[in-house]
Amino acid sequence: MGIKQRILLFATSYEPNIASFAMNMFGTADFFTNDHKLTVDHVFKLAATYPNLNMNWVFTGKGTMTYFPANDDSSYSEKDFLTPQEILIEALEAELKKKQAIIDELKAKL
Repeated sequence: MGIKQRILLFATSYEPNIASFAMNMFGTADFFTNDHKLTVDHVFKLAATYPNLNMNWVFTGKGTMTYFPANDDSSYSEKDFLTPQEILIEALEAELKKKQAIIDELKAKL
């Protein structure tokens, strides 16, 4: 499941009208049905509008969808409480590592 699919799962759990959710969050009612890209501004708006949404879960699928789904918080780790900026940095660092591996592989072939 990708980031957009996790956001859609969250939206269907918390909002009765997906098109309205998409319009409010992403500026287009067909965000989930067409090839629209998620931007940093979208991420910040989503995090600000739904502070209970676990952005680590949104980006990685790890942890729970929301911070407090039940009265027991014993299953939370420090990573569940990363800021959206920290999560974005982690995602970008992972992408850089992938790109560097490709570069290293191409250099080795030369």
